[in-house]
Amino acid sequence: IEDQEDPENQINGVGLPISHSVGYGIPDAGFAVNLSREWKLRDNFREVQLNNNSSRAIPDAGLAVEIRRAGNGEIPELPQRIVARSTDGLFPPHQTPWMRLGDIGLGGGFPVLDLTDKVALIQRGILLFAEKIETAESFGAELAIIYDNIDQDNLVAVSGADRANIPAVFISKRDGEALKAAWENFDDLEVRIDVRSAELTWNFPQSLSCEQVGVKIRTNHPRRGDLRMELISPAGTISVLQTNNFDNGAGPIEWTYYSTRHFFENSRGTWKLRVLDEISANSGSLFEASLIVRGVPLTDEDKDGLPDSWEQTFLGDRSYTAAADPDFDGKHNLLEWLTGSDPMAAPSGSIISIAPFEEDYFRLSWQGRNNALYQIDRSRAPLGPYAQPVEIQGKYPVTEWIVPVLGNEVQWFRLTEPALVPE
Repeated sequence: IEDQEDPENQINGVGLPISHSVGYGIPDAGFAVNLSREWKLRDNFREVQLNNNSSRAIPDAGLAVEIRRAGNGEIPELPQRIVARSTDGLFPPHQTPWMRLGDIGLGGGFPVLDLTDKVALIQRGILLFAEKIETAESFGAELAIIYDNIDQDNLVAVSGADRANIPAVFISKRDGEALKAAWENFDDLEVRIDVRSAELTWNFPQSLSCEQVGVKIRTNHPRRGDLRMELISPAGTISVLQTNNFDNGAGPIEWTYYSTRHFFENSRGTWKLRVLDEISANSGSLFEASLIVRGVPLTDEDKDGLPDSWEQTFLGDRSYTAAADPDFDGKHNLLEWLTGSDPMAAPSGSIISIAPFEEDYFRLSWQGRNNALYQIDRSRAPLGPYAQPVEIQGKYPVTEWIVPVLGNEVQWFRLTEPALVPE
């Protein structure tokens, strides 16, 4: 069961949905028990460590708003790079396109503006940060810049934005008012987000089916809470190892961070570590980092997470991805391989499970397919007549329907499955 409303939902390199709030999802106990009956033991895992001791400075105040005029004119009394701080929500791309600005005041939503492909400038105050960002999103903005309403040195740690669907950054009152004045004076003003970080890479030579991936880091930074750290796999999956926080201790010094975000990805290829210092005043260097990969060896030349021999035997070639479902049973190739089932076999009919849900309700569930439309009819007798059809949107691996208890009355249910078609 996934958190569908988490804006940080991501699909990893083998098609598994994952978020930082619930990981790979809250387990469905019934499905897990059924799956355990056919699960095949994995081979013993292997741990491989690569070191990189290439020392480099971590740029101070690495997150910023850059400003320019499209016509290359001067912008007096405004720096071309304004120091910013991220929120607890979506982190902006490491360099956005240049975009026009739109001022929406305190972000109250009136009047309604068209900020499609633009950046919303919002002043702090009265409304919650989340409400301001939500307004910017409703206007079509790609990004929100919130500036302080109090003249102070430290940038505020914006919280409550973890459900926002667009990224936002926070800047000072002085810089925000100067940016607004420039927007009022120059109709060709453009802004973008720029991120400067220290980076290390490893070229991992072996093919392991990843389970846990760790990074051991050594820095001399005087305040580790200033730092944001990300690990990017060869498949492009990003693990956020740490965000900026209130930790005043030095480092990290010989700390190891672990991630399971890369589960079943092929380890072979280039891994990248990014270390960003978001808070100004303190600075330090990244001295060395070690990449630790724990996984099961496999032969996987196309790096799709599936053994080449299994693909040739069961699929006929290597053109399918791990997330593909060629027999349309809702069970993707990765799970077919892990459980030892046939990825080209037509599925048999679903069996409905019935369990108490809460007082006066019970839960019907069955193995479902994403986007399939199921129909359930009910009757007072097993042979019918069945009536009161209800359509249920399918979801893999388990589709469910919550039904009220009708006193002591016996109910029978009939499930009609849709035709097997590609998703």
